Amino acid sequence: MRIPRSRLLAAALALLVLPALAACGSSSGGGSTSAGSTSAGKLPAQLADGLTVGMDISYPPMEYYVDGTKPTGIDPEVAKAIADRLGVPLKLQNIGFDSLITSLQGGRVDMIVSGLKDTPERHQKINMVDYFRTTLGLIVKHGNPLHITSLASLCGHTAGQVSGTVTLTAVQNASKDCQGAPIKVLTFASNSDINLALKAGRVDANLEDFVSLSYVAKTSGGGQDYDVVPQPQLGTEYFGIGTLKSQPEVTAAVAGAFKQLLDDGTIARIYRKYDQPEAVPAQFLQNAGKD
Repeated sequence: MRIPRSRLLAAALALLVLPALAACGSSSGGGSTSAGSTSAGKLPAQLADGLTVGMDISYPPMEYYVDGTKPTGIDPEVAKAIADRLGVPLKLQNIGFDSLITSLQGGRVDMIVSGLKDTPERHQKINMVDYFRTTLGLIVKHGNPLHITSLASLCGHTAGQVSGTVTLTAVQNASKDCQGAPIKVLTFASNSDINLALKAGRVDANLEDFVSLSYVAKTSGGGQDYDVVPQPQLGTEYFGIGTLKSQPEVTAAVAGAFKQLLDDGTIARIYRKYDQPEAVPAQFLQNAGKD
C-alpha cells in the first residue's frame, strides 16, 4: 500500500547510482566494511559488484525526489545503510510499484526497499525482513465534506487505489460488504495521481499508510488540501525488505546487516530524522505480516 507512493517520473525505469548519501546521515554507526566480507557474514558472490535495490521513488516520506533528480527519504537511507554495512556500492532502480516483485524474481534487482507491505501472500513468493511498522488511514478533502470515517462509510462513494497494492484488495473486499451502493474503485499508477484526482473531485478518498498520508496532508497546500482519518482498527502492519527465497545467502546477508543496524540504533536515527520514531520495529522480524 503505498503515496507520494513527482510520480510522473515513476514510469521511467531509470538506473540511478547513489555513490553517497552521507549528507543524509544514513551510514551505520560502525562505518562500512571492505567489499567481499561483512560483519553480517561472508558477502555473497552476486553482491560483489554492488547491491541493486528496486524502489518506486514516488512515496514520501518513504522515497521521493528532491529537485526531480535526487532520491531521498527513509527507504534510500535504509538501503544505503545496508549497502554500507555490506561494504558495497548502492545502485537504485526506479521501478513502478506493481512491477517490483517481478523485477526481483527476474533478477533485475537484488532486493526491494519500497514500502512493500509484508503479507502472507507476498512472503509465499519472497522473503521479507520487516523494517517499518505502520498503520492505515483514509485521505479525504480538507474538512472531510463527505464525512468519510471508515471503509464502511465509503459505500456509495469512489475510492482511488494504486494497482497491485494490499489496500486495493482491502477496499474491494469492503465494497462486497456494502448494504447499498458499493464502493466504486478507480485504479491509478501512483498515489500522487490519486491525490490530484481527489483534489479534482474524481475520487472521494484513498486508503493508504498513515505515515505517507499524514506527510501529504501536512505538506500539500500548506496543510489546506487534505485531511487524514486514522484507521487504527485495521491493525498494525509492516513494510518488508524483499529478497529472493532462492538466494538464501543474499537473504542472510541483508537480514544480518539490517539486524545490526536495528540493534546499533542506526534505523532509529534514520526514522527520527523523518519524524517517524514509532515506526521502528521493537525486535528483529521476518515474514511476520498478517492478513
